[in-house]
Amino acid sequence: MVQLYEEEDLRVERPRYEEILAYSYAQMGREEEARSWVGRAMEGWRVVAGEGSWEVRRVRELWADVRGHGSWGGEKR
Repeated sequence: MVQLYEEEDLRVERPRYEEILAYSYAQMGREEEARSWVGRAMEGWRVVAGEGSWEVRRVRELWADVRGHGSWGGEKR
């Protein structure tokens, strides 16, 4: 989905799917991939919803501490 949105330059829906990927990778305990996708989602949400939006605040929590986030499912759990 993300690739299709990129190809069509559709920015509105893309951050949602990037965020889902970030949480999915966090649940699998894959910090590097989670961090990559959450960074992309944060950039997209800044454009689509604005810097002060709840979307940006929400993904910033994951960005700040991937392993400490509630979605983390790595060796800690």
